[in-house]
Amino acid sequence: MIKVWGRIPPYRGRGRPPTRKLPGDDWQYLQMIKHRDKRGRLMEIEAKVVFGDEQAVRQLLGENTAYAERNHLTMRHFNGRLVRKSLAFSKKVRMLAVSTAWEDLYYNFVRFHKSLRKPGRQAGKTQWIQQTPAMAANLAPQAHTVRSLLFAVVPKQHLNG
Repeated sequence: MIKVWGRIPPYRGRGRPPTRKLPGDDWQYLQMIKHRDKRGRLMEIEAKVVFGDEQAVRQLLGENTAYAERNHLTMRHFNGRLVRKSLAFSKKVRMLAVSTAWEDLYYNFVRFHKSLRKPGRQAGKTQWIQQTPAMAANLAPQAHTVRSLLFAVVPKQHLNG
C-alpha cells in the first residue's frame, strides 16, 4: 500500500531530501488475523490496526470486514490481474492501476446492478427500472456503453492523479 499510494514527505531544507514513501495521516487500515488449529479449523479471529488511531479505526470499520471482502471478490471477478495464480499479471504498477481504473469505470457506469433497480410503471404494469451505481448516485443520467467510455475525453488534471 505504501509503495503505491504512499507519499514522499516534503523537504524541510535540512539534510538529504526524503525519498522513502510514508502512509497518509488519514489512513485507516484494519487487518484480520485468523488463528487455526492443527486441523485447519478456524479457532479465533483477531483484529489488528495497521494504520490510524485504534479507537477511530475500530469505530469506523468495526470488527467485520465482510463489505471489504465482498468488494475484493468483485474486483477479482472483473479484473483478471488481481486473481491469484493467474497468467494475467501486471509487470508494472502503472498497468495495474490502469486496469483497476477500467474495472471501476465499467462496474460503476456500464453494469446494471440488481440491488439498485427501482419499481416503475409502464402501460399499467409494474416494471423494474435498471440502474448503475453512477445513476443511483446521480453522477450519470443514463448507463454508458463500453464504446462511450473508450471515446470519453478525460480532463488533463485526472491523467497523472
